Amino acid sequence: MDPETEWFVIAALWAAAVVWVAWNWVPYFLMCTVGTGYESGGTEDPAAIEPDGTDPDYAGVYATLRSLGYEPLGPGFMRLWFAGWQWAMRTRVQAFASRSAGRFAFTLQYPFPLSGYTQVFFAACWADGRLLLTMSGPADDAVRTDDDVVEVKATDNVHELERYHREAADKLRSSGWRPDADLSLDNLLAVTRESHRRRRGLGLTEQRPLFRLLFGVWLAATAGSVWFLGWDAVPPLVSIGLLAVYRGLDLKGRIEFARAARSRAAADRAREPHTSTTGAQ
Repeated sequence: MDPETEWFVIAALWAAAVVWVAWNWVPYFLMCTVGTGYESGGTEDPAAIEPDGTDPDYAGVYATLRSLGYEPLGPGFMRLWFAGWQWAMRTRVQAFASRSAGRFAFTLQYPFPLSGYTQVFFAACWADGRLLLTMSGPADDAVRTDDDVVEVKATDNVHELERYHREAADKLRSSGWRPDADLSLDNLLAVTRESHRRRRGLGLTEQRPLFRLLFGVWLAATAGSVWFLGWDAVPPLVSIGLLAVYRGLDLKGRIEFARAARSRAAADRAREPHTSTTGAQ
């Protein structure tokens, strides 16, 4: 290879490495420093969220929510900015409301690899913009502040989730929280947006250790290759390749998580409610 061509190839590799590095590390860095951003929107159109026969999991959730007295409100979306390695992740939302109970239910449907899994949430809005949120998840967890109670329950059985949410709402009401009578989709979206703004930085301490480990290994590998080999073609290839491994392992983990979530949801929704101790308190 003549010197001019070699210089061009090396320059192109370094340019590709810089773009690849920025594309991957910037959203991860922002997630670990300022937190994940959030936006949402929607339209009240009950007919738009009726099952169309293409998603059996959602059709089953829809039928169960209707049997519990939740009426369709309409479709929406939620978008997370700086979600790990991703700049943004958009999910579909289908919102419902129970006029008699004064509560909401909504579902999230995620892009690949979580496609085919419908996550269920129950929400109660309170005076002064407070929020109670109960959702399905792999393990029991809870985040409580003066204005928000967010509970994760290790069950995808809709009846059980609704019962957990109802019991939590009764406790908050007895402690003095006053329900918000506005059961519009706009109110649900506004309250959840404000709740996420208040909780935006709560999970940063959990995210930072892995970021520091991965970034430290990548930086050492890249700097070491420059130290020993100079500014030739190998260091950018090392940088690009290591980040490609990170992204591949992340995708593998998300695929495995999605497979487990779909399997768990199918089992939980197939059984009668309250017949298992999964997620029980």
